Amino acid sequence: MLMRKESDRLDTNAVKQRFGFLYNGYKRQNYYWEIVIMYRKIFCIFIAVFLRRIGIIVQALVLLIVLMMFMQANSSRRPFAARALNDLESFSLITQIVTIYCGLFFVSSKDRSSDSFNINTDFYLDDTGKFAFFIVIAVCNLGFVVLWFT
Repeated sequence: MLMRKESDRLDTNAVKQRFGFLYNGYKRQNYYWEIVIMYRKIFCIFIAVFLRRIGIIVQALVLLIVLMMFMQANSSRRPFAARALNDLESFSLITQIVTIYCGLFFVSSKDRSSDSFNINTDFYLDDTGKFAFFIVIAVCNLGFVVLWFT
């Protein structure tokens, strides 16, 4: 709230010393974007903690929706002053979405040899499928790390 009061004086030394760590690197009209990123992280923690009883699949699906909303917001606002940072943030969100999406296949897969396995309703992921999803997750995350370091 204090930073909003000072939003017309973001270029002054007094405001930069007090709040500069929160808005440096962002476009002037998006000075508050660090708060948006903090809320995204809080939502992720909230989902992990308070939706735990409902189940991991529901957690993942809700998290996918939240991440897609933040990805849309990031893509439409492009809040960072540097294009590379906007691209990195977008790729970070895409990597999170792909990781969670592929992880859903691991979580929902059931053992075919189990007595409770129903061929009409249950899903089985063989070793080739597991490896393929692992490769997708690994390549996405490795790509993000490489992009981050370059």
